[in-house]
Amino acid sequence: MNTQRIEVFKALLTALQAKRPVFLVTVLETWGASPRPAGSVLAFDPLANQVFGSVSGGCVEEDLLESLRSPESLDEKDVFPITKRYGADAAGYDLPCGATIELLIELFDPVQNSSCVEHVQTLLARVDQLSEVCRCVALDSSRTCTLTDFPDEAYGEVWCQDDCVYLRCAAIDKLLLIGATDVAQYLVPLVQQLGYQVSICEPRRSFLERQSLLGNIDVITDALPDDVVYQSYFEENSAIVALAHDPRIDDLGVLAALQGRAHFVGALGSQRNAKLRRQRLMKLGLTENQIEKLKAPVGLSIGSHTPIEIAISIAAQLVDVRSLRVKRVVQGSLIGKIPAGIDKAIV
Repeated sequence: MNTQRIEVFKALLTALQAKRPVFLVTVLETWGASPRPAGSVLAFDPLANQVFGSVSGGCVEEDLLESLRSPESLDEKDVFPITKRYGADAAGYDLPCGATIELLIELFDPVQNSSCVEHVQTLLARVDQLSEVCRCVALDSSRTCTLTDFPDEAYGEVWCQDDCVYLRCAAIDKLLLIGATDVAQYLVPLVQQLGYQVSICEPRRSFLERQSLLGNIDVITDALPDDVVYQSYFEENSAIVALAHDPRIDDLGVLAALQGRAHFVGALGSQRNAKLRRQRLMKLGLTENQIEKLKAPVGLSIGSHTPIEIAISIAAQLVDVRSLRVKRVVQGSLIGKIPAGIDKAIV
């Protein structure tokens, strides 16, 4: 669950605490070249006329918000949650990109149902504790919404089964940068915009004094990278990038990271340095499968040379790897059948 989605739920909570009803819209399914992936959310506060997040952008959201301002235009207007489809199989509404998206629309009304405030508060508290939590929304006659565990057989961001929609709210993705270098200075704001919670490990105090990092970044100076990784960056929501360009520092963090479940482990350096690092890691006892996880030289090959260009290439590779993590074709009982002639979106 990235920080942008968290901000949507925080805005939702603020409106609920002010006793204002809010619509929460979630992308359930996508077919074709959809503009937003499954799991994307939008909150609409009609009384304040405020919108947070996005489920598509452009004309879809214009029509969606207009219908939410006038709920009588929605099917089953008196009973939420409901689903609504835009695209090739939706009557009277084709998307310019040719995609089809299916949305879940919920109404949170703190006056009619005070428990919805506690629901969002508990969700945010669990995510803040870096725990995974799942919202289960029933589309049958009960119309209940609860917090539970993501089903063992499920994967992806959304899972639909037995008239229930399971919406995965995973722990925040977090990134550890090893080395407070000039590349780190440019990389920090980029990855923050991508939704990563960023920290820097820099045990070389004299080196740190030469840098002027931007923003309120957690800089760890009293621990070595391997200790930091073992303690806080061993799970699947972790990413580690070694930028110190010093094997005595970088190899410690990389060695620890490759033994864990981090979804991204990268190290800066030339092809020659990358080869030598792999040889050192092999001698330290790592297997070929573990070493294969290492992105080195880190960053997509875009001809980057300057620190800002290298930072952009690393950010792009993080996006690429993260997209592969959610590149799932949802199985199980879907809310709606795939429209004829539309390939299931891989987003």
